[in-house]
Amino acid sequence: MNTTRRLDDVIAASLQDATAFHGDLGLTKGAWTHRLATILRRCGKNPDDPAAAAFAERLHNRDLYLATCCAERLDSAWRRFERLYQRHIEELVRCLARNALQALDVSEGLLVDLFLPDRTGQSRIASYDGRSSLATWLHVIITHRVANERVRKWNTVQRPGEMPEVPDRTAVRELEADMRAQRYGRAIDESLRKACDTLSVRERQMLIWRYERGLLLEEIGRLLSIHPSTVCRHLDRVHARLRKDVMTTLAETYGISEAAIAECLNDMCENRAGSVSLLRLIADTMPRGRPGAEPSPQKLHIA
Repeated sequence: MNTTRRLDDVIAASLQDATAFHGDLGLTKGAWTHRLATILRRCGKNPDDPAAAAFAERLHNRDLYLATCCAERLDSAWRRFERLYQRHIEELVRCLARNALQALDVSEGLLVDLFLPDRTGQSRIASYDGRSSLATWLHVIITHRVANERVRKWNTVQRPGEMPEVPDRTAVRELEADMRAQRYGRAIDESLRKACDTLSVRERQMLIWRYERGLLLEEIGRLLSIHPSTVCRHLDRVHARLRKDVMTTLAETYGISEAAIAECLNDMCENRAGSVSLLRLIADTMPRGRPGAEPSPQKLHIA
């Protein structure tokens, strides 16, 4: 019974925090409780298990609240979603798309697709479960959509029958990258972990604020009472040190050649795998509840 009350406390506190952050978007307490209970069941968590409350508390509940309100088709929620994420979506699509026309097609259709029901009859945004940030989830959705759009465009192009098939160089590069990831994955993970251990609490906080929370240099400067140019110099030095530490570990500990290291770092940069992994390592060592901002993550370069 104590466990149940603890979970109830987490549910009530998360709803209060989310409504304070986003405003009251019209979601009832019952709907919020049902949503969290559904996620717990989907993730194999028994509400009577003491770990269930801790799991629910670790969810990105502010993002989950907004997505749940959108799934309930509340107009105020969609207006809030567009205000927070429209620019981020457009910038991300421009970065991933091959041309302006493809970027336009993807960005215009994404919000509609998120709103429309899937096979279960729910809006597609209801599949977001809060285990990652909403910005990270959108990145995955957009990446898949851009890739699917490329395949669709390629399949609809009429090609002369006598024209020989042209190798898909992108697919070849991706296959080679996957092979490198399988071969060097453990070494890369360990080098990232070792590099993360060298960061001070202040440096970790700056990276989280900048690349996970999306704060501007001016905002970070105000939080730390320093000039934005100083923030920029600090971040540049941290980037350089992380890159050097990762390369040193890969070379000295694992004996990887300079050419292979360059390819690994390039893969990490292009696929953002290294960025996401490093930020996760940093975030895991930071106390929860630090000051943040409305999500609009940038990319953390170490390559």
